[in-house]
Amino acid sequence: MEATRTSPIMEGLLWLLLMGALAPVWLDWGQHLVSLPGARYAALFLPLTALLAWRDRRVGSRNAAALWWVAAALVLSVLAVGSGLTRFARLCLPLAILGMARWRGWPRAEVALMSLWWVPIPSFLMKASGKLLAALPLESLPLEPMDAGLPLVALLSGLAYWAAIWSGQSLMNALRAALLSGLIALPLQAVVLVAALGSAAFIPAASLRAGLDLLPAVVTLATCVAAAIVLDLPVRHPDDAPRSPRGRAGTDTAY
Repeated sequence: MEATRTSPIMEGLLWLLLMGALAPVWLDWGQHLVSLPGARYAALFLPLTALLAWRDRRVGSRNAAALWWVAAALVLSVLAVGSGLTRFARLCLPLAILGMARWRGWPRAEVALMSLWWVPIPSFLMKASGKLLAALPLESLPLEPMDAGLPLVALLSGLAYWAAIWSGQSLMNALRAALLSGLIALPLQAVVLVAALGSAAFIPAASLRAGLDLLPAVVTLATCVAAAIVLDLPVRHPDDAPRSPRGRAGTDTAY
């Protein structure tokens, strides 16, 4: 379907209606992030997604059939919440966002895929990774399931994907960057644990625990600073200045 100019107010209302329909999912999502520090990294990707979408406000081709994706996401979320499986309803968030993006032609699919990182690592995976840590001889170090590195994997992979899309790279290159960055997170987490273990003799356990809890925030800050230097992050609309040679020219209609 060809792109047509649509009122940004109407588009905003449609997106607000979708988010409102998923209110029970958002409520459980917020409670999860408050109760589990290892899940809080997911909150970072909401503003990052919004930043990408705001930067590229052009309307692409629309697919009316994608409205069924939105409908399926809403029905599945209602069924999950109604059956007491609200945590599983979070998986409907990316489906709803992707469906809405395809239906309305904005944002691009590459941007909508950022919603995959809105979903925190499932608790059962965190607990399973925590059991692996429990088998290690680290009695002097107070460890939590998040210290196995899964939140750091999700954080670094999401930041790498976002940086690749921001710099105009293709979807495949962005996914490749996310995969490589996620793999890097595991040895990075191991180095941090070894360093913490070596410091346990002369640093209080509470201080070490606080440092481990702050690791995602430190990594995020360092990554954002590096991205600001490498990617020229001050936001500008793609039509206001030449894009990177790696970017692709667009002929879509702007809001």
